[in-house]
Amino acid sequence: MSRPTRVRSSNHATRLSRFDRWTATSILVACVVVSAFYHLLEGGGLERSSALFLGLPLLIGLVTTHMVRTKTQYGHVLQVNILFLVCIAPLLGEASLCILMAAPLFIGVSMLTVMLVNAFRRPGGLLGLLLLPLSLGVVEERTDWMEQPALVVVSEHTVAGSLEDWRDVVRKPVPPSQVSSWWIDLGFPRPLSYRRDVDGSLIVDFTPVEGQPGSWRVNAVPTPEGVRFELLEDSTKVARWLELQSSSVELRATADGQVVLQHTTRCVPLLSPRFYFDRIIRRSLVEAHALALRTWSDALAVERGDDRVRR
Repeated sequence: MSRPTRVRSSNHATRLSRFDRWTATSILVACVVVSAFYHLLEGGGLERSSALFLGLPLLIGLVTTHMVRTKTQYGHVLQVNILFLVCIAPLLGEASLCILMAAPLFIGVSMLTVMLVNAFRRPGGLLGLLLLPLSLGVVEERTDWMEQPALVVVSEHTVAGSLEDWRDVVRKPVPPSQVSSWWIDLGFPRPLSYRRDVDGSLIVDFTPVEGQPGSWRVNAVPTPEGVRFELLEDSTKVARWLELQSSSVELRATADGQVVLQHTTRCVPLLSPRFYFDRIIRRSLVEAHALALRTWSDALAVERGDDRVRR
């Protein structure tokens, strides 16, 4: 006859090892230091400059390498970045889309900082690197004589139809297409309605982002080639990232009876460093041009009585 198995009970709570406790402490301390640095930058009006987007991840790399062992530095830097971007940055008021755009830059700069610290073996001397993004951020935000160059994005498409029909449809408000792209679905505002106001201006209402609704008020000026849109008012989240100046559509007929549509948008990006964020803004404007093209194509199809238009 087999003996019953004894189950030993223990009243002792399981404790974390010294390494685990130090790991958790170092991550929390790094997040506290980075959050305090963020508040300093925000108070100084540098929250959209290189001082934040380069200085903050650089600080993450420096603080973390000072507190953990060499073999675990990269993993800890990644953990601090993720914790700050996912948990702390939203509490500081940053939008999820802005966090998503900045995440590759944050992680890349932090990892590069760890490489520099390990290569030069002088972590204390590398603290001077913080002066570079801080100085650059001050120059970007405080120096009025440095005019930011405009970013010009041009998209060109060949479409079917008559030149007269296309000129007519791009000049008037039509229902926005609800067929979007994965890029816009990352969190960019999507147009809900496109209408004419009582004063003759055009209103584009957008979906709320982070609970904040917004709209564009634009003035459409017909041109011999098409139409030119001038932004009068922007109450969307986009206004935090870029300053839209104008957008124009030029149309011309081809020899085979088709129409070439050229969409040009001029804006001034407000996020730095420009070498990183200009690429994201350019891609976003190209996707916005494609959405506008689908909107006008759907409107023409509806006028022709095509029931296959997706809304």
